[in-house]
Amino acid sequence: TVFIMGKKEGVLREDDLELGQKFNNYYEISKYEVEIIVNQFRKKGLRINIFRPSVIMGSFETGEIINFKLLYEAIRLCSKELVPVLPAPQNMSHNIIPVDLAAKAIFLLSERGEVGNYHIVNPEDTSCLYFFEEAAKFFNYRNPQWLKPENFDFKKLSPAVRYLIDPFVPYFDYKGKYSCEKTSKLLQECNFYFPQLRQDYFVKIFQYCVDMNYIRKHK
Repeated sequence: TVFIMGKKEGVLREDDLELGQKFNNYYEISKYEVEIIVNQFRKKGLRINIFRPSVIMGSFETGEIINFKLLYEAIRLCSKELVPVLPAPQNMSHNIIPVDLAAKAIFLLSERGEVGNYHIVNPEDTSCLYFFEEAAKFFNYRNPQWLKPENFDFKKLSPAVRYLIDPFVPYFDYKGKYSCEKTSKLLQECNFYFPQLRQDYFVKIFQYCVDMNYIRKHK
């Protein structure tokens, strides 16, 4: 995952790893430690690729996904209308890739036989404000107010609300970006390009949430 950069700000390059970064959770730590182990085996002569996807979401064609994680969990929480305000700047963005296109990119890169680290990321980030507004319109709920983290008073939250938003707080003001020059060049040679993600795509993933009874539309 690209989240091996943890709390580090700036741009993560494809060959970066040990940057003195701190981490937000054990998920990020475990992926970082695995890469260290992989590099040890590379030095012993094993040919191992490392693929670092960004935020994986539903199929570009159908919206289908196996696990509802991160942004799915965040919009599900918002749909409950239990959280009045979030510590998130309005200019926040995340890098989203459809699961089927991520799989295709990984397959194409694997077929080339060139060992390396690859960032499976979309060249264009998605505005989180736009994403959450589209979700609110689709599911017919009222979004929380977004407040800059430096102006947010966590002491005003009830223990229950603090518990609910805690897993998402590091990603509401995430400042990491990902370089993908090498990966993009190789994928272009395979005539593969990540498409722009627009409203029609998000409608597909939202509808799949409804079909799987993960999030219900408000009447």
